[in-house]
Amino acid sequence: MKLENKDVLVVGGGLAACAAAKAVADAGKKAAMVFPNGGASELSSGCLDVFGVVPGETPEVVSCYADGIEKAAADPKHPLSAAKDSVQKGIDALVGLAAEGGYSLKGFDGRNVWIPNLMGTFTIAAYVPATLENAVFEKGAANSVLVVGFNGNVAFNAVAAAMSYKKYQRQLGFKNQYYSLNLTLKGLEGRHKLSDSEVADYLDTPEGVADLADKLKEFMAYNAQSYDLILLPPVLGFINYKKALDTLEAETGVKVAEVLTGCNAVVGYRMSRAIYKGLEKAGVTLLKGSTVDKLSVCEKVALDCTIGIHDQLHTGEKVTLEAPAVVLATGGLLGGGVQARRREVW
Repeated sequence: MKLENKDVLVVGGGLAACAAAKAVADAGKKAAMVFPNGGASELSSGCLDVFGVVPGETPEVVSCYADGIEKAAADPKHPLSAAKDSVQKGIDALVGLAAEGGYSLKGFDGRNVWIPNLMGTFTIAAYVPATLENAVFEKGAANSVLVVGFNGNVAFNAVAAAMSYKKYQRQLGFKNQYYSLNLTLKGLEGRHKLSDSEVADYLDTPEGVADLADKLKEFMAYNAQSYDLILLPPVLGFINYKKALDTLEAETGVKVAEVLTGCNAVVGYRMSRAIYKGLEKAGVTLLKGSTVDKLSVCEKVALDCTIGIHDQLHTGEKVTLEAPAVVLATGGLLGGGVQARRREVW
């Protein structure tokens, strides 16, 4: 493989790597990202959490994420002690990249907000996608909420979640009433175990969305209770999720939102796919499916890489990439670099 010379090589495919590559592009330099996959961002919530909880012996919840950054940076051993002034620039870069790729992230003037999650409790976040905007509750909220699950989708128990939301919301000052419903979608009948991805594939089709809309309208037509919000698991499609959301709201006359999840291939795919598209528009070269076998430093940095499919049956293509500089962004929440709930960097 013949690659045009780059100014900076970025090793990694997660959010840190994406922000670094965008900084290179913004500086008028040429960057290439080398990574096997999207890192933790491909199995994420689809939101941005910016120090809503400051780690430590006693984790502290902060209502303004700037306060969280300051508290973390006060520890001289924490990486933010040397980088706190760059955090907002990195956040803005990620939000901008996602928007370029068609994935809008909404902020709340620096506040952290609480969102119902897949486990039946609430999670804090600073920026949320369109599919979660309606699930952001302000203190004192008193909505009538219908929590919907799908028979066979064992990842989300609507009945248990509705009961749990009612209990845990008291800590946050919400006064919502929660009701639950389990549906069997026509296109997925006879399936005893459905993954989120299978449901999302079905709801990526017009037929799947129409099926869900019909089921919801039929339920509400024979139910005396009216609803302000319908909560669904995070399965409204990989690609057409915003269109599905708009269709369901138009058909039911009720606001619709997904619940938040901490580790989901559907929402992780949506966000990482959009950010990668934004990077490509910015001129960054993405070498997906690549691994770095060796790094050496002489006058330049040299990376010996294997590009393409490489397993027991495929050897991939061996190439050497050179550049004046390299950024290592190879470990975060799921890796060994900036470690979760710890204060160290290798």
